[in-house]
Amino acid sequence: MPGLIDAIRIAVRSGTAPGPELRLALARTEDLATLLAAGRELRELGDVDEGLTYRRITVLPSCPPGELEPLLRACLVGAGVRPGLIVAPPRAFAATLAAGGRPLGADLLLCLLDPAFFLPPEPEPEPDHGPGAGAGSGLGSGPGFGPGSAFDPIDPIAAIAPADPTAPSELWPHLAERLAVLRTLLGAALGAGEAVVVLHTVPLPRVLRDAVLGSRARAALTGLWHRLNASLLALADEYPRVRVVDLVGLLAEAPVPARADPVRAPADPLGPTAPAYYSPGALLLFAQEVRRIVQAEAGLSRRALAIDLASPLWTQAAGELRRTVERLRDQGVRLVLVGGEPAGPVRALPLPPLGAAEQLRRAAAVLGLPLEAFVHLDDSASERSAVAAELPGVAVVGAEGPADRLARALLRHGWFDQP
Repeated sequence: MPGLIDAIRIAVRSGTAPGPELRLALARTEDLATLLAAGRELRELGDVDEGLTYRRITVLPSCPPGELEPLLRACLVGAGVRPGLIVAPPRAFAATLAAGGRPLGADLLLCLLDPAFFLPPEPEPEPDHGPGAGAGSGLGSGPGFGPGSAFDPIDPIAAIAPADPTAPSELWPHLAERLAVLRTLLGAALGAGEAVVVLHTVPLPRVLRDAVLGSRARAALTGLWHRLNASLLALADEYPRVRVVDLVGLLAEAPVPARADPVRAPADPLGPTAPAYYSPGALLLFAQEVRRIVQAEAGLSRRALAIDLASPLWTQAAGELRRTVERLRDQGVRLVLVGGEPAGPVRALPLPPLGAAEQLRRAAAVLGLPLEAFVHLDDSASERSAVAAELPGVAVVGAEGPADRLARALLRHGWFDQP
């Protein structure tokens, strides 16, 4: 979308924030190349607060983060957030998390975890007994372990005897120990500052699963990994300031690989030139979910859904769309009729027979909400175009296509998410 990138570039170079129309266009796009280009342009966005809510976000990766920063920046600006982004080096993961982001004044600590955080370290190579051989550190040398690594000074289990990851009976005690380490760091972070901490579930590496030759043993290994991810998800219930993204669940439904294309192993797997662990597509899924969390925490989610019941949309979609609208209503979303007769869970406001844009203006006045709090779902291209042109702050959702996809189209962006 060259036009979108050009418009963002012009806004940034003129010292202004992208306006509502640009932000909504950015929010709607799921094109990886476009979002990467937008994120790079937005890196030069100055301290402009017009229409944007500022949030300080520290990214704490336990592995090379790849293109997460530009993707995250693009997604957040699309939601109306101007992010103050700091990406810590992987070696600083444990120390920065334990400090709770206080030294950096973070509002949100975003942890990017790879399987190496939980798996046993690779065995050390045989010691070199030749002339000049050093004594060695005695610590594991796998990713995230060993001298100078993220976990070197404060990791209490880095020196335990490594388990065999292909032997499920041996692996769980190690995974439990790593969970305990993460829980300790998390407790320190929550006690040291007021930042919200975001974690995520971690995919089981296929190379590890396929290295287990017995089908029953593979099932046992997969079950242990599901148990690990269930424990991560449970942290959101245990700690009020913890949010956990189900990255594994998202990857299961997305046509993108979890792992980046393998490349030649660098001399320093945690160095600044080390390749990313996660693929750009996986990082985009993660960035979009983080955007939903930040959007909700910042109070930028939409609070009203306008539906045109004069069209066949409501009567033909029935089923899943009706149930979805009822669920939204039950969770506090205002439902507004902008055409036709009231039906189902939709509240009819005393509005005259006007165009959708004018009806939305009047609905906003009646409900006491800004237009930026509305989502308009309509199957009429002309009405959608009119609303988008006259009310650029309203999120317009098209209702074309098969009826069974309408609920997904309405929900997938997370317009109505709550903290």
